[in-house]
Amino acid sequence: MYTIYMKHLTKILPALGDAGIGLIVSAIMLEWFQAPHTIWFIIWTVVWAYLPDLDGAFHFIKTGKAVADLENGRDHREGLHYPLMWSIFFVILFYLFGVNVWLISALVAIMLHFLHDMIGIGWGIQLFAPIDW
Repeated sequence: MYTIYMKHLTKILPALGDAGIGLIVSAIMLEWFQAPHTIWFIIWTVVWAYLPDLDGAFHFIKTGKAVADLENGRDHREGLHYPLMWSIFFVILFYLFGVNVWLISALVAIMLHFLHDMIGIGWGIQLFAPIDW
């Protein structure tokens, strides 16, 4: 019975980790930048912490499998899991909207999401994709 619960718990913990990333980043950013404490800022940061996994949702719709595993090959380590592409995207956003706490929190949340995926999954992510070294 215990192993059944642990099996399900290990599938949900990575998703909870992304929420934790968003909450921690929002708390730190609110403190450092003395921004007004609003629920919208916290939601904004948590959503950005989850955003790279949106391709995982598409993968689930396509295959019916929700977790990354060896049976699915590369799974959701493609598409939105390219830190280099996100960095370019944020450079453009900073140029258009200026440097502000909202964009900084989104960038930090996404980059910490990638760090979480690098140490949490085992086969990691492609840091410089789509560039092939």
